[in-house]
Amino acid sequence: MMPKTMSVMRTVAPHKLGVFEEKIPEIKNNQCLIRLERWSVCGSDIKSGWDHKKNTRGYPICHELAGTIIETKSEKFKIGQRVIALPSPVDIGGLCEFMVGIPEYMAKIPNEGDLSSWVTCQPAGTVLYSCQQIGTIIGKKVLILGQGGIGLSFAAIFARSGASQIICSDPIEERLRFSKNVGATHVINPIKTSIDDSVAEITNGAMADIVIEAAGYEQTLNDAFRLVKQYGKVIIFGMVRDGNNPSTLTSIATHYLLQNCPTIIPTVGGRSADPISHIQAMIDLKERGWWDPGELITHQLPFSKAQQAYEMYASRKDGVVKIVLHDD
Repeated sequence: MMPKTMSVMRTVAPHKLGVFEEKIPEIKNNQCLIRLERWSVCGSDIKSGWDHKKNTRGYPICHELAGTIIETKSEKFKIGQRVIALPSPVDIGGLCEFMVGIPEYMAKIPNEGDLSSWVTCQPAGTVLYSCQQIGTIIGKKVLILGQGGIGLSFAAIFARSGASQIICSDPIEERLRFSKNVGATHVINPIKTSIDDSVAEITNGAMADIVIEAAGYEQTLNDAFRLVKQYGKVIIFGMVRDGNNPSTLTSIATHYLLQNCPTIIPTVGGRSADPISHIQAMIDLKERGWWDPGELITHQLPFSKAQQAYEMYASRKDGVVKIVLHDD
């Protein structure tokens, strides 16, 4: 029997999730009701919602979601179809048991395979979108700053797209081991060695054709402008911000911008005119065996342990790279 209410979690204070009991939403024409079964923790959650100021109603968090349609008023999506769904303007955030699905924010998942692995096509799809904005990758020397789930996804996709050198930098050794597994040709721990000297040596002084900022720090943003070759490309993916202030100002060493004159491409797939096609493309690539981003999952916990999952992810301890919550 269908319940009338559901559990919803939102940030009620910095680093604190509150649990709310709310009515299961009703769907309108061309919408679906999805029973969520997987929730994946994202670095942008930590950068924004996890640090959000005190709020009695709670601040919505989590946007990497997968589940099964249990009710539909859409001709495209049928009952029983598994989907990745993005939160839409009618939603209350993603940490809930049921959500309204809108076709423009939904991607179909095959009935076969582990749903935990499929849900990782959402973040990997946003990386695929960024790669689509770069242009030619074949034969390029690429430097990726940050080796969380996003940076590792860049490494995996570049490895399958013909990059000649894939140089990955991160201060956490466990993540650099992942880098090698997904296709990095070189790894750098910037705490142990000079990243400038290392990139210069690896590229024979040419520096990187393409630099990916996937860490979200002022330092790594400036590293990107300094380590790119003259007239190269810098892709900005990471969020440099204070969770309570989306207008955070960042200091830029303009000397390196003027010296190297890179093309700067900020990318946010979810804010594009079509926020779902790149996710569907990643699902299709996974289905045909091109790459399975599920290999980045290091931890799985039940939905009821969401507080623990976010604390673990924020701490970056215990070898954490990707955490997926499953239904209890």
